[in-house]
Amino acid sequence: MNLARILALGLAAGTAGATGLVAVGGPAAAAPVTWTRGSDFDGDGYDDLAIGAPGGAVDGVAGAGYVTIVPGSKRGADPARATVLSQAGDAVPGEPGEYRSFGHTLATGDLNADGFADLVVGTPRDTDTPDVLVTPGSLTVFFGSADGLGRAQRILGRGSLGTAATAADLDGDGRPEIVAAEPPSNFGRLVRFTVAAGAFAAERTADEALYGSSALASGDVNGDGREDVVALFTQVGGSKSIAVHLGTAAGLSPSPAHVDVYNGGADLAVGDLTADGRADIVVGRPVDRWTESEGLVNVFHGTADGVLPEEPDLVLDQDSAGVPDTKEPYDWFGSSVSVGDLTGDGHPELIVGAQREGLGADNAVTAAGSVSILLGSATGLSGRSQWLARGERNLPGTPAANDQFGWLTTVRDVNGDGRGDLAVAATGGNASTAYPYYGDGFVTVLPGRAWGVAAKKAVTLTPGALGGSAAGARFGWSLGR
Repeated sequence: MNLARILALGLAAGTAGATGLVAVGGPAAAAPVTWTRGSDFDGDGYDDLAIGAPGGAVDGVAGAGYVTIVPGSKRGADPARATVLSQAGDAVPGEPGEYRSFGHTLATGDLNADGFADLVVGTPRDTDTPDVLVTPGSLTVFFGSADGLGRAQRILGRGSLGTAATAADLDGDGRPEIVAAEPPSNFGRLVRFTVAAGAFAAERTADEALYGSSALASGDVNGDGREDVVALFTQVGGSKSIAVHLGTAAGLSPSPAHVDVYNGGADLAVGDLTADGRADIVVGRPVDRWTESEGLVNVFHGTADGVLPEEPDLVLDQDSAGVPDTKEPYDWFGSSVSVGDLTGDGHPELIVGAQREGLGADNAVTAAGSVSILLGSATGLSGRSQWLARGERNLPGTPAANDQFGWLTTVRDVNGDGRGDLAVAATGGNASTAYPYYGDGFVTVLPGRAWGVAAKKAVTLTPGALGGSAAGARFGWSLGR
């Protein structure tokens, strides 16, 4: 996720088709990838939440940025044990710099196969030489242990490294690698880093691939047992685009298997919605065709060669059957998308944010935001759903203008009950009055249940209460995925 996600949404372009909500799975493909996604940094059996606040001040340095770690527990997210990571810490390499935005992007995975999840923090404005025209950017890798995140390694890039990052097992060895965007232009570039089993240092490989700058997600799209990377980028002229990079025995394929100039968007997710052994690609398009701002979501089913059809297999908006609420201008449905199993039935849900949804009479509370949960089944999306908005349908809180609830979401099992729990970011909490209405931000955590999530049990996390600076922090700009 990056700054252009909001400022350039009006430049999106694309096509949409009409289709039903339920997709039927086909025959099973190759054995799935063996590593398990999660963020259990201390190995206690509970996923922990990593929350980026790239706008936060650190030691009085404006916009230096920080990341808050909220441990999981039997009762869910445990704010009392939260810790804050920043470049002001003695054990964290680098120095806090004005508007460098540490925590701009986050990725998680057990990179060294030691049983503890590790955290990758992208800081694309990071530099040791502030007078250079192009900042190198950096990745900071925090390695998990029984005591939580500890040893930290900082990797300086060659130009804006860390605008996006993901963990992906490209070579199929059961251990994920880091794939990060290092964009020399709007088209972007992907680079790969590996960590040896039991080691505590990431090494840059020779792998490079064109296309990829604003968002990355990974999964086994072609069903060959190796994960693939899907990337969003922007073409000259502003067309939002998507590229599929296949994993190989050698790592990252230098040439994408598929490039679609028109069907990209603001956010993406990868997961097997149809139970056919191939991961599907979900693209959120909150602004479509230059002027349409109601928003939509495109779903492409995984294929054996990684080549996507010309038109999406499934197109969803708020008027689609099985999708809650009603399509209205400026909702930005699709501003965020994620895939995860909230119900514990083995079939993932599709979660869609609409960060500019208006609430109240005549939508008087502008851009308060909402989230739709589309429940999964053995044959695809089931047609059942759940709708979330602050102060609505048992979700605590009072909505405020420009909260932008639904900016980003992630699914993590923070209470260890075998069901995913949903974290929803609202970067506009206590928003400024100047466009683009960024604010302190807050994150709402909702426990998974057989029917979706328990809105009444929601816990709201705010930056100041967890030990970080609050003013303009954009807490929740990034979430560990």
